Amino acid sequence: MKKLTYSTILLLCVGTAPALFSQTTTSVADGDWRTPATWNNAVPVTGGTAFIRSGVTSSDNEGSLAGLALIPGGGASSLTMNSGSQITSNGIMAVNNGTLTINTGAALSKLGGSNFGYIARDTGNTGEMIINGGTYDTNRVFFMGSGGQPGSTGTLSINSGSFMSSTFLAFAGEANSNMNIFVNGGSLALDFVDFDRDDNNAGAAGVTQAITVAGGNFLLTTSNEAGSLQFTADPSSVLNFNSGTVTWQGVLNTSEFATFQTTFGGWVDNGFIASSVFSGVELKDNLTYVSGTGAVLAIPEPSHAAILAGLTALLALCLRRRR
Repeated sequence: MKKLTYSTILLLCVGTAPALFSQTTTSVADGDWRTPATWNNAVPVTGGTAFIRSGVTSSDNEGSLAGLALIPGGGASSLTMNSGSQITSNGIMAVNNGTLTINTGAALSKLGGSNFGYIARDTGNTGEMIINGGTYDTNRVFFMGSGGQPGSTGTLSINSGSFMSSTFLAFAGEANSNMNIFVNGGSLALDFVDFDRDDNNAGAAGVTQAITVAGGNFLLTTSNEAGSLQFTADPSSVLNFNSGTVTWQGVLNTSEFATFQTTFGGWVDNGFIASSVFSGVELKDNLTYVSGTGAVLAIPEPSHAAILAGLTALLALCLRRRR
C-alpha cells in the first residue's frame, strides 16, 4: 500500500471540502424543517443550500445557509415561517415558484454574498411572499422578476410586520409578466425603487409593475428624493396610494420640500402616482412636510371644525328621528 504524504492528505481534504461544506438539500415531502423525512433524511446543514419543492414549516432557528430557494416541483412549493423561526441566507434567496409566508415572531434575512433576493426569477414562474407580522431584511438588491425571463407572476404582500432593505428594489419582469407589491399594513422600507432595472419593459406587451399602498407605511430613505422612484415610459409602472402613508425621508427641510413638490406633481400628472380614492389634485394637496420625518403623503386627519360639524349633524338627525 502506497504511503500517503502530507501533501496528498491536504489535497484530499481540499478536494472534499465542497461536498462537506456546500451541501445542497432538496425537500421531498410536506413537513417540519427539522424532520429528516421532509428532506429525504438529510436536514439542511449550516452553510448548505436548501431547495424547497414541497410544503415546509419552520418554528426554530434554522441557522445560516449558503442559499434558499422555493422551486417548481411535484407539488405546491411553500415555506411557512412561524414564531421562533429564523433563517439567514448568505447567497441567493429566491421564491421562484410557490409561497413564502413570514408570520409574527419569524425573521428571514438575506445578507452578504454576491447573489440577490428574487420573486419569480425564471420564465413562467409564479412566486409569492407574504409577510404576516414577521420581518424580512436585506442588504442586497431585491428583484421582482428577472431580465430576459417573460411570462412570470410575482407578488409581495405586507399585511403586518416589515420588509426592510438598505438598498433598492427593482422590477425586472419581461413581456407578459405581472409584478405587484401590496402594502396593506406594517411597513416597506427601501432606499429607492427602479421600475425597470433592465430597461427592457418600456412598451412591452402585458407588463404590470405596481406598488399599492392600502393601509401600511411605505418609506423611501434615499437622500436623492427625486430619484427615489425611477419610473419608465411604460404606463404600467405606477405607485397606487389608497390609504396609509408614503414617506420620502430624504427630504430634509422646507427648501428641499418645495423642490420635491415639483417632481411629485409631475409624477401625479403623468399617471405614475395614482389613486382609486383621491384625485390627482387631492394627491398633490395631501403631500406635506413633517420636520424630522420628510415629505409625507397620507390621508389627511379631519380638523376639529370638521369633527364638530359632523357631530352636530348627527345630533340633529337623532333629534329628528325622536320626533
